[in-house]
Amino acid sequence: MRKWLFCLRENMQYKINPELANQAKSQNKGGGFRVWMLARWLDPQGSGTVKKILLRSALADFGVEKRTAQRWIKAAIEAEFISTRKELDYYRYQSPDKIARLLNVRNLGRPVILEDPKEVFKTDWGLLVFDCLIASCEKGSTAGFTASRATIKDISGVAERTQRAYIKKGKTRSFRNVTVIEKDTSGKYHDIGGKMQLWGDWLVRNEPRTHTSPYSVGARGRIKKQNRILANLVNNVGQGRIEKRYFHSWKQAVKQNREVLLFRKTYRDTNYWQVLGGQIA
Repeated sequence: MRKWLFCLRENMQYKINPELANQAKSQNKGGGFRVWMLARWLDPQGSGTVKKILLRSALADFGVEKRTAQRWIKAAIEAEFISTRKELDYYRYQSPDKIARLLNVRNLGRPVILEDPKEVFKTDWGLLVFDCLIASCEKGSTAGFTASRATIKDISGVAERTQRAYIKKGKTRSFRNVTVIEKDTSGKYHDIGGKMQLWGDWLVRNEPRTHTSPYSVGARGRIKKQNRILANLVNNVGQGRIEKRYFHSWKQAVKQNREVLLFRKTYRDTNYWQVLGGQIA
């Protein structure tokens, strides 16, 4: 069984949906969610079912202890991620849009491809979830994901202090952005604060940080269809669509009639920008 299972994994592409994983983790449903995710991996044909003995064997093969695996499977059933009956030899797992409804996730981003699926089953899998969430926000862009810690907290629910710890221990890199407002400043700027600071003789403004993750996003697949289902559900209950945008793109500044910044250089993990036009906030 395990030899066949190993051969199956060698030919598979493992993906994770960061929005679902993050919500499952924040709601203390991480174990059950990982069982659901593994069930999907073990069913590449998309039949919607997986053999019970195969699921238990796969959990053991990924290093999950027997008692922990039993607890996770029970949690997955209680959360309605999977279902079965005693006389059946298989589990039926839910579709991603139904999992999104159970976790109160209104929109699914592009899935992220995992290099090592074993990281999903580690005790510190929160690091992986955060790194994948940043990758999903990047959407394959080489410019990274630019957002303040407060914005990332708004997206993920991860506290700013925890974000710093994740970036320190995980694979996501964070680059500071500063805009040079004026060089060779005089003493008139000695009393400033907030986002505006003096760096030697430079007056600068701190901008949201740019985050980069080593993980790659996968193809959209059925994401558009699943998001249409979720959007219809939201509209049907009268909540409306979510209009808030969580990312800041320097290149879109001109189109959106915002302040125009020109990238100058990167030095010691800090990106320097120059104001070319617009109002200085």
